[in-house]
Amino acid sequence: MRLLPILMACMSLMHMLQAAEPVHFSHLATIPGIEQTGSPVRVHLTSEVIRQTRTGFEDLRLFTGEAEVPYVIYSRNSSQTGPTSFDFAVNDYHEDNGKEFLQLSCERQKKPITRIDIKTSARDFRRHVTIETSENGKTWVKLAEGTIFDFSSKVDLRKCHLTIPESNNRLFRLILDGSVPLSQESTEISLIYKDLKLDIANLAAGQFRYDRISGLAGKRETFSALQDTCIFDAVASLDENGDTVLDLGYVNLPIESLTFSITSPYFHRQLKVLSSDSADGIFRPVAWATIERYPGQQTVPFSVACHLPRQTWVKLVIANDNNPPLTMEQVKVNWARQELIFVPASDEQDYALYFGSDKMEAAQYDLGLLIQNRPDTLGSMPMLEPGAVEANALHDADAPVNSAEAAQRQQQKLFTWAIVVAAVILGVWVVFLTRKLSRQESDPSQ
Repeated sequence: MRLLPILMACMSLMHMLQAAEPVHFSHLATIPGIEQTGSPVRVHLTSEVIRQTRTGFEDLRLFTGEAEVPYVIYSRNSSQTGPTSFDFAVNDYHEDNGKEFLQLSCERQKKPITRIDIKTSARDFRRHVTIETSENGKTWVKLAEGTIFDFSSKVDLRKCHLTIPESNNRLFRLILDGSVPLSQESTEISLIYKDLKLDIANLAAGQFRYDRISGLAGKRETFSALQDTCIFDAVASLDENGDTVLDLGYVNLPIESLTFSITSPYFHRQLKVLSSDSADGIFRPVAWATIERYPGQQTVPFSVACHLPRQTWVKLVIANDNNPPLTMEQVKVNWARQELIFVPASDEQDYALYFGSDKMEAAQYDLGLLIQNRPDTLGSMPMLEPGAVEANALHDADAPVNSAEAAQRQQQKLFTWAIVVAAVILGVWVVFLTRKLSRQESDPSQ
């Protein structure tokens, strides 16, 4: 019974650990315009917010009052999404006048169904397929028809799917008929190779079985990247080699690309991007590129791809060789837009982003496991713009901090110690009982 108080004491220590609070952060930005609750919304992380946070957003938190709100951050890079595959449930099968009828159902899909696949291990067959759909399971409307076939005994050639007009229904019916003759004008496939001639019209119906019936919802889509831009004045100087050095100063942004406004009529130069963690630190090269403009070309801004993660302090070096320095007006840093997604609990509460702390560790939330980084899904969420960045009047630089991750590690340590203490106590107890039993066996009078 002495074990219970020890475990209770350890659990009490766990609950005494602190989490992040608004007083731990130097700056904040309010989030106005929340009109819906219970479903995800996006918050545009502007350059003003990003530049005030640490490299991996370790010191970024979302609060409503004193309560910490889970979130996930995604970058809006260019991407592709494909159709979603799912399986139909076969609710009914019967034969009538040589035809096979299969009634199918599926869960409601987020996107329209565009294709039905019949998975079968059968070989050497032909079936004419009619696909119908219904909203109530009583009235059926034809969607599509076509032929599925397999030439396996002759050549590895088969077709077991039909494309259908987009449908949001859940109920479908397949009617398969192996006796339907194909007209001479049929556009179905035929193959002639030397003395081998394969034609669906002459292919026997063959034996058939259904292993599984699946569908595809949606279609392949390409999404362009959403980019944000921050403009930096081109403060130029020449180094000891006569090369142009553009000191962008404190950037603290990802650099997907750089856009230059150069007024020189023509040039061909080598560009080097240097980065450092501090203004007076060592600047190391992180990217290289060639910039050029031919005589007579239009003097329009042009971009150089860099694909760099967040860089703190940045300088650009342009090798001039024996050429005159280029005349630049400004440099634009471009990056994939960063969006914070969270689920508001109330439209009557004030939400705000808090950031600016060198003591915080990255927060771990489960929302990223529930909301995927899919452009089509994210694009349907309402977008909110944060207010201007302002100093946090409640900030206390001396406030003790135990981030969620640090607290979790501390809890694990305390729990481990609790287990060790419990094991020691149990071990002593077992030794005590063993000795007591040994004494009783040697002296039954005890």
